[in-house]
Amino acid sequence: MLGLGGGELPGAETALPAIARRLTILPDSKRAFVFLEVADSAEEQPLPSLHGAPR
Repeated sequence: MLGLGGGELPGAETALPAIARRLTILPDSKRAFVFLEVADSAEEQPLPSLHGAPR
């Protein structure tokens, strides 16, 4: 999410709300590939996709 070449937005589980917020302001013309690792399925959280729809 940096300049023309894109970038990375790394973070631990406490950064997940900030990462999710950044996805909501991503322009419609851009794509994001998000890779998250959680301990188990109980830790999974929905993230916004295009146009803010949860995926």
